[in-house]
Formats: sequence, C-alpha cells, structure tokens
Amino acid sequence: MSFGISNSVMSRVVQVCTPELFHQATRSSVVKDVCSQIADALESKRRGEMNNEDFETLKTQLKKRLPILTPHATFRNGRRCNSDAIPSGFSIYDIDHIPNPRGYWEEKKKLLAEKKIGVFMASGDLQAPESKEPAGSKQMISVLDLIVLVHVTPSSEGLRLVFIIPDGMSLADAQKWMSQQLGDGEYDVCVKDLARPSFIVPEDYILFINNEELFKERIDTYSLAGDCKSPECLAGDFQGQVPDDSNHKVQSSNLKVQSNDDVQ
Repeated sequence: MSFGISNSVMSRVVQVCTPELFHQATRSSVVKDVCSQIADALESKRRGEMNNEDFETLKTQLKKRLPILTPHATFRNGRRCNSDAIPSGFSIYDIDHIPNPRGYWEEKKKLLAEKKIGVFMASGDLQAPESKEPAGSKQMISVLDLIVLVHVTPSSEGLRLVFIIPDGMSLADAQKWMSQQLGDGEYDVCVKDLARPSFIVPEDYILFINNEELFKERIDTYSLAGDCKSPECLAGDFQGQVPDDSNHKVQSSNLKVQSNDDVQ
C-alpha cells in the first residue's frame, strides 16, 4: 500500500508519501499556524463575533495553504486525477460536525476494539498483537486493528479515520461498512473518488497512528513517473515544489480481510 502527498489542494502534483514527508508536514509551522487560525475563528464564531458564512469563507481560504494527503491512491505520472489513480487499499472515513472529536474517538475506539473481523494472513501482513498464527492462516482481529490513522480535522469540528479496506469491498462498500461498525447513520458519503484530498494537520491533532501499517514496505507492483526521493524535495515549511520528472514506486499489500456477517 502506498498513498500520496502534495504541497496543497491547488496542486495536481503528487508523490508517494514516506514517514519522513508525513511527519515533516505535521510539524510544519505553516500547518500549525493555519490550524491555529481556524481554531481561533471557530471560537470567535461560537462567541457570536463572527457569523457562520464568514467563518466558512475564512476556513476555506486558510485550508488552501495546507499540504494534503491522498489516502485513497497514488497516481501514474505523479498527477492527481482519478483516471491515473492506483488504489492504495486504504479508505477515508469522515465524521463531521461533532462538538468533541477527541471524546468521540475515545468512546468509539472501545466499541471497535470489541468488534471482530476474519483476516487471511500473508507473510508481512497485519496481525493482532497477541497473534501467534502462521502466515497463510485465517484469524480474527478487531476492527480497530484495521485503522491506521485518526485525527481531528482542520475545522476542529470533525474526525477523520484512515483504515485498511476489507478484501472484496469497493471504496463505497468499505465506507458503508465502517459506518455500521461505528453506528454512524449520517456519515459523509462524498469521499468516494480516488483523488480525494485529505488536509494534513499538526501532530497534536493526531489521536492515533499505526506507523508500521501506514508505511509498511510491501511488494512493488508499479513504477510511476513522479518523485519519491528524500524529504528535502518538500523542505522547510512544506513549501518546496514536488518535482515532475522522477520515480514513484507503489507497493501493494497481500492482506486479505474478509468481513464476518455474524459480527456487527
């Protein structure tokens, strides 16, 4: 599995995201400043000092300064468009307009830890921490084990999950399945395209990350145009330009996850 990273939502140039690039972006002073300004504006709105229309306009403008991930895919020729997308095997799941995203996650992660799903294991694949089963066997893991990233959104009023798509499910199927696991009947259904961007947030907005599964090296299945060199190509405050003419490598996963109809 590989996913993309880009300087901003205004750019179509994407490269494969590495741990170095990801963590560099989350520590960027630009990212911290933008999200701080949005949080301050939200407080002004709550105090009645700013109307909702002005808040939404300001938030939209500020978010254009943030770097983005493309969790659903990387892209042939390093350009963010659905026709060139190579699916990552990950899905985004958004919960919007919640007053306390951190409290919501604390509650839901306990629920997801109790729900089980059948997994066919291959060498190097995700396994439950207590598992001693050999590669190639089937075992039960929790739904929580499929989640690789959880963070508060830049608005401070939402939560974003990134999770491994169960085998045999489409992106839309996986998002619907996750809504059922969370008991969420009003999830954001507008996140199905492979080129969908996800704004990067500061480190302290990240509530959970499984670095090993998010960035695990797996079998190379494609060679693409684009850049996946060193973090220096996006140096400083993540304002460097992603080159147009170097090499992407996209990894795929042998993880096979099968939903268990008996477990809701």
